[in-house]
Amino acid sequence: MPHARPAAAFPTAATARAEVRAPQAVPSSTLQPLTQVRTLLRLMQLNAMARRLTGPNETPTPASHHTLALRLGELILDLNDADRFPILTELSRADWAEPLLIAALCRLPVESSAALILHSPVLSTGSLRALIAEGPEDKAILAARRPDLDAPLIGALLDLNVPAVNLALLNNGHAPLSTAHLDRLIAAARDDIGLRSALVRHPALSHRQACALLGLVGPRLRDDLNGRFEGLYATDFTAPVPVDEAQTLHRLQQGDFAGFCTGLARATGLEPGLIRRALREVSGVPLALLLTVAGIDRAAFPTLLTRLQAVNDSRPRVAPAHWPWLRHIFDLTPDEARARLTAILAVPT
Repeated sequence: MPHARPAAAFPTAATARAEVRAPQAVPSSTLQPLTQVRTLLRLMQLNAMARRLTGPNETPTPASHHTLALRLGELILDLNDADRFPILTELSRADWAEPLLIAALCRLPVESSAALILHSPVLSTGSLRALIAEGPEDKAILAARRPDLDAPLIGALLDLNVPAVNLALLNNGHAPLSTAHLDRLIAAARDDIGLRSALVRHPALSHRQACALLGLVGPRLRDDLNGRFEGLYATDFTAPVPVDEAQTLHRLQQGDFAGFCTGLARATGLEPGLIRRALREVSGVPLALLLTVAGIDRAAFPTLLTRLQAVNDSRPRVAPAHWPWLRHIFDLTPDEARARLTAILAVPT
């Protein structure tokens, strides 16, 4: 007579039925299969209640309880679909179910095991990691939607590098995504556009991470990010170099400080290093001179200054009372402004 295998011997969906076969330690019955299942479920529940009453330091669970779980699994697999699904749904919420039974049933096709994978309170992180390692992806997606994820399981799910699994994690409001987890998802979003909206909305997103996202997303999501965070600047903007003054100003408005500097360099013919030196100055004079060289109208100065200060460490530190004094700089010709700027920054003309 064959012997039952231990819990670790339930590896794949293809062998799920064979693996839950138990020896005939539980006598066969003339009861209908569904009645037998209901009877054994009640017995399993009573066994669990008894173990709880004895306390956590008592003897280990008897082997007969595992045999009961295996026999029950055999009977559940033999039920027709109409009878099996209510049983599986009940087991998906049962905190008294044997983990051995649940782990084996999770290897059924996903249409049968979905509720178990998504909700079962007795599934351990180890069991879930083994399950998602076997595939298919739809079971990993269900695992990513569970309300009780821990860091090791989240890491294992991210290791799969499956877009649908990553999106399920982001949309799981119960998933405790850490800063490191979100960094990994932002890196994945460089190639997977479908993650970007969920990342922009995620409540755990930090200012630093928002800056990293700013260069990846389109105008609508940039507006959303700027609405959530003050003083964003793109750390890795992927848009092309601005070709005119309007695009240069727009890039600053979107938080792309590097793109703004590149656009000014193209508009003025000045070296990017000189542009950045001018923008690091505390005084607003170099900025006004730089804008004059670029041909940017004085009317844009107040709005531009406010946005620049937000992404440039509050520099230049110009108060509104200083604006009228700076306006006369825009009366200079571009050549005059260039000469004064290079003199201020001590750069050879």
